Amino acid sequence: MMFDSTAGTRGLQDGAEFEVGTMYIPYADSAGDRNGVVIGGAALWLIDSGDEATNAAAWEFMKFMAGEAQQVTWHTGTGYFPVRTDISGNADLTAFWNENPNFVTAINQLGSTKTMLDDGSPNYAVLGGRAGPSPAIRRLIVEAYSSVLDDGMTAQEALDAAADKANQELSDYNSFFE
Repeated sequence: MMFDSTAGTRGLQDGAEFEVGTMYIPYADSAGDRNGVVIGGAALWLIDSGDEATNAAAWEFMKFMAGEAQQVTWHTGTGYFPVRTDISGNADLTAFWNENPNFVTAINQLGSTKTMLDDGSPNYAVLGGRAGPSPAIRRLIVEAYSSVLDDGMTAQEALDAAADKANQELSDYNSFFE
């Protein structure tokens, strides 16, 4: 048994010398309701560059990448989730899933994932890592983007500053265990 990203589905399925099967992420009976997966890499994001021509060109590229044909090709070629749910009825995609059920397992699990708990509070289990310095480091990444967009820093300057702060967060966290 191994845990891996859906992004590796094509390589695992095509490269294995044995039958590969996928399943929902297991959980203990004592955990209560099953609660699915999160979307990680390969999602499409667009950040305002501050330049209208660049933004317009980037938006045209985003619309192209989100096109149905491109999403089917992207998903079937890699295993990454399509970024559109409205293509699930695409005939080529449905036929592909029928022949390659490993590619739809995590998508089905994502569909059953609750981002909010019954009491209305966020389900932190699917909102990214919360252990150690993870939340602080995610905040530093957001601040780095803002530094580039709002404060005029270069991407490298913002990354260097964020890395220094993230390394300090990690060092502070690790010092608790020394």
